[in-house]
Amino acid sequence: MNKTLQFRILIALFLFLGLQQAYAQNKCKSPDPSTQNTAAKTTTAAIDFTVISTQGDTLNLFKTLDQGKTVFLDFFYTTCGYCIQYAPIIEQAFQNHGAGTGDIAFWGLDNGDSNAEVDAYKIANNVSNPCASGLQGNSDQAINLYVNAFTFTGYPTYTIICPDRTVHWDVNYPPNTTGFNTYFSQCGATAVSEQNKPEKPGIKKLYPVPAGNTLTVEVVMTQTTQARLEVYDLLGIKVLSQDFDQAMRGANKLDLNLSELRPGTYFVKLMQDNVIRDIRKFTRTE
Repeated sequence: MNKTLQFRILIALFLFLGLQQAYAQNKCKSPDPSTQNTAAKTTTAAIDFTVISTQGDTLNLFKTLDQGKTVFLDFFYTTCGYCIQYAPIIEQAFQNHGAGTGDIAFWGLDNGDSNAEVDAYKIANNVSNPCASGLQGNSDQAINLYVNAFTFTGYPTYTIICPDRTVHWDVNYPPNTTGFNTYFSQCGATAVSEQNKPEKPGIKKLYPVPAGNTLTVEVVMTQTTQARLEVYDLLGIKVLSQDFDQAMRGANKLDLNLSELRPGTYFVKLMQDNVIRDIRKFTRTE
């Protein structure tokens, strides 16, 4: 191969990689709402889809709507900067509206990633609502249905669908925790008050900090049930799982054996009935 041909191949390769990088960057929308297309925000043409969450649950839109539930959709991908930046706001809105116990279902629809990548994203950003991956959860197909039907300006996009199948498209961006409430009210969703909200199971305390061979995890459960603690490294790989058969209603102290783990930073996930209840970060030393 002569030098001229080699040079042309290199130039073509650089151009291709540059276009790929530009495409990846352009998937993430601007945080400036003035740059967004505000047309076609509402329609009555919800499109049915079925996805599988990373926990293995089947989520069907029309079946959920027919149960009288409102569905909140978070269109995202795991390396999207603004998706990561706004994840705590969406998590707070999820918690404010019952964390799945009320009549609003919060679903995350990922574009192009695997189950492992989505779970790592959830752990790193304290996301607890159900999410489906693009590669294994069928969310790529679900996203395409809506991207092709509506004006799409990038990720993240937040959409609310009422039980009567009215779609409120691309709302409350950039998001705030109360900006979705108007749309929830239009859907007839009932707000979960702090007084009536069931006590949220979760991790209340980790010690010692940093941990040695044993980490004590104080958790609160709303019923006597089996609980599981799972530990993940910074790459989202599960490195430890420990079941607790009798986690009692109320406060519990669960001791996690870390003796086989290398020193470093990890995330511990509290699981109940295969549902993520809480995620916390901790460090293990020698």
